[in-house]
Amino acid sequence: MSEPDLPALSSDQLDALAEVVNIGFGKASALIAKLVDSFVTMSVPSVERLALRDLPGRLGALTGDRPLGVVRQSFRPDFRGEHLFVVDDDAIAVLQPLLGATSSGQSERDLQDALLEMGNIVCGALIGKLSEVIGTRSTFSAPSILAWKDPAEKLLEGIPPGNDACILIHTSFSVEKQPVFRGFVVILLSTECLGWLGRSLDRFASGGA
Repeated sequence: MSEPDLPALSSDQLDALAEVVNIGFGKASALIAKLVDSFVTMSVPSVERLALRDLPGRLGALTGDRPLGVVRQSFRPDFRGEHLFVVDDDAIAVLQPLLGATSSGQSERDLQDALLEMGNIVCGALIGKLSEVIGTRSTFSAPSILAWKDPAEKLLEGIPPGNDACILIHTSFSVEKQPVFRGFVVILLSTECLGWLGRSLDRFASGGA
């Protein structure tokens, strides 16, 4: 449910956003396939607008309250906000053998590094496409681990205030000969940037972007 003092995205805008996200995810899946050296596809994404306070509970419900790994990146300068790439421990277990890591010592750090790279790929593809739709350019901070096998309740710790508009995107990853696993992207924006995004999605849906 949206915060009462924040603009919502209409159903048409959410549909347009899902189309843009799908384009960005298509690029990301090809790059991730190179990282894990396997054929990778992503399902058609589902997009929803949430109140920021409801995000941990929603992710907990979607993942069965499993521990999460979260990669964070900020994007700037005009279209600005936070990008979170979220996987649960089921996804980490699937990725572990693909990335040649075990559960202890230096190899766990190697797995984190690989997740950082995955988050960076998704952020670059998705925010890059959104910036293209808006008509601006974005630069990104280096990816960092915000949470590692932590409960969803800790998700918002360390996120600076001011980005109160929350968009949750979820998709399923299919990696060749591996169980399907889910991943999530959270985009946190200011009220101003959400309104800018909504107007740009209207233009995109009408063929103007």
